[in-house]
Amino acid sequence: MSVCKRYNAVATRRRIIAGDEPPWLAKHPRRSYVRQAYLALPYWQSRDELRWLDWCRRAWSAATGIEHVIDHVIPINHPAVCGLTVVANLALLTRDANAAKGGKWAPDQTEMVF
Repeated sequence: MSVCKRYNAVATRRRIIAGDEPPWLAKHPRRSYVRQAYLALPYWQSRDELRWLDWCRRAWSAATGIEHVIDHVIPINHPAVCGLTVVANLALLTRDANAAKGGKWAPDQTEMVF
């Protein structure tokens, strides 16, 4: 399951913003990342566009036989920046390419997006 599908629950995002984190989140081993993932998806981003991108990810994986993932070009969990989960900041990569990239970011990466 991709970040686009996993962390797009509007009600959970509202609870986190209000300071009322769900009990399961307080116990989550990657609490900080999961919290940021919910907050990085703005209310105005079309969920249909994200579903389309996830459909493309699944289709590319099936067509090539290589697992593809949806990558944040500007990472959502980085000390210097916080990229949003918006279509302009997402790219389809193979799982290996995404793992090699990790959470790295350089200021000139924004040229790829904007």
